[in-house]
This record gives sequence, C-alpha cells and structure tokens, in this order.
Amino acid sequence: MLLLLKQCFKCKRNLSFSEFYKYKLTKDGLRYNCKDCQKEYYIKNRDRILIQRKGYRKKNKDKIKKQARLYRKENPNYNKEWHEKNFNYSKEYHKEYRQTNKEKRREYRRKNRLKIINHYTNASMSCINCGYSDVRALSIDHINNDGAEQRKIHGTGGKFYYWLIKNDYPEGFQILCRNCNYIKNLEYRGNL
Repeated sequence: MLLLLKQCFKCKRNLSFSEFYKYKLTKDGLRYNCKDCQKEYYIKNRDRILIQRKGYRKKNKDKIKKQARLYRKENPNYNKEWHEKNFNYSKEYHKEYRQTNKEKRREYRRKNRLKIINHYTNASMSCINCGYSDVRALSIDHINNDGAEQRKIHGTGGKFYYWLIKNDYPEGFQILCRNCNYIKNLEYRGNL
C-alpha cells in the first residue's frame, strides 16, 4: 500500500495526508501546515482570529445566511442524522447546558416574550381589551381559539415564542391580560 506524504511548510516534517486539514484552495486540497502547526498558530493568535471571524460574519451576514439556507436545502436530513449518530453526546450536552445556563435561558425567553408583546400590541405593551399594562399578567391569545392544536404543533413557552419570531409574527394572535383571556375562554365554552 502506497502511503502519500506531504511536507509541512512550517516544521518541515514529512507527514501523511491525514495530518493536514482540508483546504479547497490548494491543488492537493490540503493546508500547507500540519495540524500540530495549525493548532499552535491558533493558540498564539486566538484573540486576533476570533475578532477577524466576528468581523467577517458581520460584513457577510446575508452571504452566510444564503449559504446556510442552500446547504440545509441540499442536505435536509443532516441535523437529524447527526443527532441520531450522536444521540448520547447530544443528550448529555443539552442536559448540561440547561443546568449551567438556567439564568441565560430564562432571560432569553423573557426578552422574546417582551418582543412578541411589543409587536402584537403595537408598542403599547397592554391588553387590547381593557388596557391593563403589567407585562407579568399579559398573555398571548389565539384569536381563533385554536391554542390546543397550536400547542401540539409548536409547543409552549420558549419554543412557541421562538416559532412566532422565526415566522415573522403571523396573524391570528393578540395580547390579552389573563383576566380578559379567561373571560374569553369562558364565553367561548358557553360557561358565562
């Protein structure tokens, strides 16, 4: 069996192709420096590299989104397949993340909820029925009373907030205080 070797540009060692990262801009499709040299360079220049990457992502936001959309379209099962192959790792990672980032996740849900209330109330941040404005008592109401079906499809709480924002605040929702929402529910069921 023929073992293909390549010389590292930095350390001058002759190494197998597996010791080099892929890089589509070179003729052989591999980086000039070996993995060890690449890691060493990254460690020395980490802060500068992260700043450059952040700047690139900021400047090329639309291009990156377009590429990601295209990749997801061409590989629709990629995430599902990865999670199936790495089920235990994924489960443990998410469990640990939820435990160590409780406050961060709570704040994320709170901000999303406020964005939604702001949008559906046209920035008045109050119940559209009675004008009550304590955001702790405001809730998202399904105008067509189809909340049970919606919850089965899109979930509740943070998942539902994410769905509303991701789908650009679809019609069919309004903001009511909990009292008005309860009264609406009683009227719908004919108990009032």
